[in-house]
Amino acid sequence: MSRPAASLQAPPQAVLNEDAGHTPQAGTPYSQPLKPFSVPKPAPFQTSRTFVIGKLVLAGCTFLFAIITLGLAVAMAVAWPAYISMIAAVIVAIVAGVSAIWQFADGLTMLVRRSIHRPIHPGAHVGVRLILSIIGAIAISSVGISLAVSLGNWTVDPNCYDGSYWSDSGAYEADVYCGTYDFATTAAARAYFGTLEALMAFAVLMWAGEVTLFVLACVETHRRRKHGKMTRIVYVMADGTPAHIVSPSQYQQYQQPHAGVAAPQPVAKTGYA
Repeated sequence: MSRPAASLQAPPQAVLNEDAGHTPQAGTPYSQPLKPFSVPKPAPFQTSRTFVIGKLVLAGCTFLFAIITLGLAVAMAVAWPAYISMIAAVIVAIVAGVSAIWQFADGLTMLVRRSIHRPIHPGAHVGVRLILSIIGAIAISSVGISLAVSLGNWTVDPNCYDGSYWSDSGAYEADVYCGTYDFATTAAARAYFGTLEALMAFAVLMWAGEVTLFVLACVETHRRRKHGKMTRIVYVMADGTPAHIVSPSQYQQYQQPHAGVAAPQPVAKTGYA
């Protein structure tokens, strides 16, 4: 005995559309192609004024520390070229010089662009300040080692003589009758250690400023990238005109279910099995 074929009930919405004659026809707004329209561009990234002013103050202090450190390092290299601190002073002088030049270049860039919100790109700051922080740590360590070794081994020798000088051609003419840690007088030893300790202190301050500016540059770079990745969702009406623009946070609110709205039900299937 044959079984009757299974039949599917048409969805209620389809029946209503057929009965009411609401089937979309050619030429209606539903079949028209979408017309081009412009989407507002996101506003350019701009850091807060408080953040910029704080960074400028810190950069100015770092520039000042770098100039003082550079002067002390040059003084150490010229006054005591035969001592163990010579190499450390040269390394510190290089770091301080690069740091001062970079701070000056950043300030000059803002002056030319006539805006404190348009310095050198923070991505460049990240690279340069990372290098300065690493080399600065090495330089400070070398100064600390020189200071510790000198304090543990220095002596006063009345016969000590250091007549070394720098010639006009830039060559160093050595004329030393002293040991590595010998000083002619106690006053000479105090001057040496006082200068070396001051160099150590200002080098640490300069390095701390560079590390802090490196962290701030990383934060600003992250914010710029996050701002560049922001997208906007455009809801288009049936006639092709944009309805409104919402942000990603608003879009999540649209995705959440609302009370009082029934979820779509599956189509019922009737007939014999």
